[in-house]
Amino acid sequence: MAGLRGAVADASCSPTASLVLLRALDTLGREAADFVAAELRGRARDAAGTSHGCAVLCHLLERTAGQSATEALVEELVGEPRGGDVAALCCHKYGHLAAMSVMRCGAVRHKGIVADALHGDLHRYARHRFASKVLREALVLAPHNVRGSLARELMSAPGSTTALACHCFGVLLVRAMLQQPRFAKQVRQCLTRGQARLRRDRYGYDLLVELGLEAAGRPPLPATAALGGA
Repeated sequence: MAGLRGAVADASCSPTASLVLLRALDTLGREAADFVAAELRGRARDAAGTSHGCAVLCHLLERTAGQSATEALVEELVGEPRGGDVAALCCHKYGHLAAMSVMRCGAVRHKGIVADALHGDLHRYARHRFASKVLREALVLAPHNVRGSLARELMSAPGSTTALACHCFGVLLVRAMLQQPRFAKQVRQCLTRGQARLRRDRYGYDLLVELGLEAAGRPPLPATAALGGA
């Protein structure tokens, strides 16, 4: 590890050197975590933009989230102005994995920052291939008041819950809300009102079957939602 001093940021993005960093985090514990986090300062967004660098970031956060050096790195990634657009991070092919790790293991403040970034265009992000995964984590793991705000906005317009349930990514958020006791009743009521539309959609039909609102066995009509990300 001493031999990597000054080169960790580049090593984290290497398909081979990143494996050394991952093993070091597993075997050397806090000593390695503090070293790697300090070395990545100023390059957190670069690391999050590559598959291997993002894997190192996620492993670091999930193992040492409470340590000051790791929290400082997360602050750079999502909290500081130079961290850039957090919503763009959530929409990135690899960056969204780092945002999901923040939502699972980060400080309450950082979870709130990530969730607030998605508020800007919530219904578009709910249908985005990558951002929808971050949003699903937020609906389950964000601070209590933030979860409520997200769910209320997703269900605010008439028919919006049914529309989400008919989308290949949006339906995952509907399932996440159904798992939350304080949202489940309202979501189920919305879906009951939209049964006619749900029966004509592949994703909606499967959801109705899961909820016991439709008998299994009848093939639905082709889905109305496209498979591509927003």
